[in-house]
Amino acid sequence: MPHEVIMPALGMAQDTGLLVGWLKQPGEAVNADDVLFEVETDKSTMEVNAGFDGFIAKLLAEAGQEVPVGETIAVISAEQPDLAAVDEESSGPIVPDKAAGNTRVEEAPGASDGLKSARLPEKAPIAIPRSEGKILASPKARRLAGEMDLDLNRLVETGHVQPFHVKDLETLKTLPPTGTAESGPHTVRRLVAETGDDDAFADFAGWAATTGACQDQGALLAGFAALSLGRLPANVAVDRAGDRTIYAVPSTWLGQVAAAESSKPFDLHVRDLRFTRISSVDLGAEDCPTISISRAGRGLRMTLETAGHRLTAEEAVNLLSNFAGRMEQPLRHLL
Repeated sequence: MPHEVIMPALGMAQDTGLLVGWLKQPGEAVNADDVLFEVETDKSTMEVNAGFDGFIAKLLAEAGQEVPVGETIAVISAEQPDLAAVDEESSGPIVPDKAAGNTRVEEAPGASDGLKSARLPEKAPIAIPRSEGKILASPKARRLAGEMDLDLNRLVETGHVQPFHVKDLETLKTLPPTGTAESGPHTVRRLVAETGDDDAFADFAGWAATTGACQDQGALLAGFAALSLGRLPANVAVDRAGDRTIYAVPSTWLGQVAAAESSKPFDLHVRDLRFTRISSVDLGAEDCPTISISRAGRGLRMTLETAGHRLTAEEAVNLLSNFAGRMEQPLRHLL
């Protein structure tokens, strides 16, 4: 015998519930204790169990709809349904009930199971502005967003489809801060800086190798880059002579910079082109800010390329200025 699932009353004065989303789809098996859908009231968002064992035969409401308490919103059957037949039966008329202030469905003529076979009108995914409505999101997504200080309104403003779930938080993390719309993922910042007519870094690296302080120039470059970025600890990828090494920079002490696992994600990329014939770089933004070092006469040219949403204009200027300063006067790091 089919079972009707109704919109529950989750509060004393609740007349309707906002259906946030379905966790099961027609044809899927379901146990009585399985979470079937999420509903939002004036006070909270809650998960609602199916209440019956069986198979999802019909879903009669769409995510984003306000459904009256007691209204049938799903049907669970004992046997796996013929979804093609269910779709054919679900074409009955939908009649607005203006007096009641909601939508009422009529039974399709000749329906053999005696259940409501028409679905509530389908709605396109909606984006609810901050000041005009509620944001549809799962309870877990709301909780994690609060813990990570993420604003779900940013997803609304960029047109992401509701309801939001935990996986959407990864997208939210990549969005630029409010007020930096010009720094989108397609914005590329490219800055160039040059040192004087001598290569002070080469002399510094030779001194560090002689004294035993550090014999790896890649580690020195990684340390300078991380300190210039101003975010420690940090991982920096350094490309030299066609080889890439990822360095972990735990502190301001260059002696603590060490090679890390090659699969480790990195915060900054340094491309050492000093010993190539390349003197100018314009390759576009990569996954993280990239500094390319090349020759400029007897000095060095440093080119920073980054996506606008990775670094603000001020951050990009500070990063390259600090790095160029360290390359031109390496001993300032030791002060």
